Amino acid sequence: MEDVEELRGTFRLIHDIASPKGALNIMGIATDNRPAVLLEDLAIAGSHFRDEEVFATWSVIETHRYTAGFIAGMGALQGAFFRPNTLFLTMPGDAERAAELQAVVDRAPDYDLGIILFADHPRAGIGRRRTINVWVRNPDWESAHEIAELDMALLLAYKLQRNWNGRIRLLTAVTSAQEKQEATTNLTRLVDLARIPAAEVYAITAPLTESLDKAPQADLSIFGLPRELDFDWVRATMASAGSACLFVRGSGEESAVA
Repeated sequence: MEDVEELRGTFRLIHDIASPKGALNIMGIATDNRPAVLLEDLAIAGSHFRDEEVFATWSVIETHRYTAGFIAGMGALQGAFFRPNTLFLTMPGDAERAAELQAVVDRAPDYDLGIILFADHPRAGIGRRRTINVWVRNPDWESAHEIAELDMALLLAYKLQRNWNGRIRLLTAVTSAQEKQEATTNLTRLVDLARIPAAEVYAITAPLTESLDKAPQADLSIFGLPRELDFDWVRATMASAGSACLFVRGSGEESAVA
């Protein structure tokens, strides 16, 4: 991050993802020739995580180019004692930053990093932190190995459910009554495979945009992250969901059924 205010706005969510056994590496990108000021701000923010029992470290990369500094930082953190396995990003404010984030996301697999892109709802925020909707694109699996692309979404939902004392819903959009029955069966099987306690399943007969409107309201919605980032689609999806959203992609090292 370039501004510690961004971290203050996401503090509680990041804490709840990392707690109780995770660790946090806070990487500052100083493009304004003020690395000492940014480092001091990050030290204060990092101490707040430690005060709430999440181990945090922080560092600053001084650079004139955001993308180059970010990628250099990802490489440097591979040598950290607690090597990060997930990159937490927030929505960009303009088209230039969106292009820079796409370049960062493209390089993340080279460092075995999963991606979490957080889109905060401008009015609802994360609400009461109780209900989590996990949207599944195509629940058609023959074995546990075929849910690998869902691992990150399921594990995040499970972690937040525990820390929020909340509940999880698994949902998908289908096109016919026959597909609805099959999807409901597969979603129920997925709940059993991943051992998610008391999860609800919904197969909604409508395109995804309409399904988002028809679905039970959640405090947070989780979706898979497309290979090519489309921030207009991300914003439209968040608006239809009516909640803050996480768009996620695993590193390939996660397993929800282990």
